[in-house]
Amino acid sequence: MSLVRCPECGHMVSTHAPSCPKCGFPYKKYEDTAKAYGVDIHKEPFIEYYWISKITEDVKYIKQSSKTMCAECGEGLNGRSVCQNCGFDISLYREEKRLHQEMYKKEMMNKSRKTRGNVDQPLMVHCPGCKKAVSYYADTCPDCGFPIRKFISEHNIQDIKKVHVCPKCANLYAGINYEKQPLYMACEFCNTPMLGTDADSAEVCFEKCFNWQNPDVDGLAIKILSKYDIKPDQSAIQYRHNIIEQQERDKERQEQLLAQANISAPNIPKCPICGSMDIENISTLNRAVSTAMVGIASDKIGKQFKCKNCGYKF
Repeated sequence: MSLVRCPECGHMVSTHAPSCPKCGFPYKKYEDTAKAYGVDIHKEPFIEYYWISKITEDVKYIKQSSKTMCAECGEGLNGRSVCQNCGFDISLYREEKRLHQEMYKKEMMNKSRKTRGNVDQPLMVHCPGCKKAVSYYADTCPDCGFPIRKFISEHNIQDIKKVHVCPKCANLYAGINYEKQPLYMACEFCNTPMLGTDADSAEVCFEKCFNWQNPDVDGLAIKILSKYDIKPDQSAIQYRHNIIEQQERDKERQEQLLAQANISAPNIPKCPICGSMDIENISTLNRAVSTAMVGIASDKIGKQFKCKNCGYKF
């Protein structure tokens, strides 16, 4: 995307303008005609003479202000969709930007499905009672005695690999293979039992992790809940946001204190499943004995640590 001189009148014109706003030289019409006659409009001589170019992905962002400016030449648009100075069509840019975002989303979702589809995370969940990570198949929590199996049955939590949404505060969980952490069966923010849904895990993962331009995660959660005729509590949603913001402030404050004290955070490994630092080394002798007894089926091959909290080996 750039400004060039019209080969007819010399006025500075957007390369995406259908015609020169001063003399009317029909760029777009000539481009279409050239294509119809089999002329390669991408050859350098043609581009150099007629200044024809394709819309590229590196188009500038249209500045949003009280007076919207043309993304090409910076002239005020005054509510118009086409710049009177250089002929740049704002709607053309916006449509191209929309198509590019859709293509990016599709690529990222397909990539997520491909890379995560063959990965099975251990079936761990957070106990609704004490919030510690326990097996999905546990009858009761070994730490606090909470009836895990009964809770799962009462709240119809059938497949923890699927998308779950909190019906009260719209907390969104993409599934074990995407979140790579245990499911809070009772919402970690408001303690409401999570609702299992048939939403697209890859789309939810994209909105949460990759869509940095427009991360409307709450909107997606509300849309999913609407299919079940459920409306979340707006005050509960705001409360969840407040907790997250406070956690971020606490984390930043801790980092600042460490930086001021010139103390680096200890390089202690954490369990990738439950996040616990309560781990132990798996000795070389222990791995050798396990391999000798079980063979290649040993779950200690290639593992260095064992989490004392959830038992996961990594």
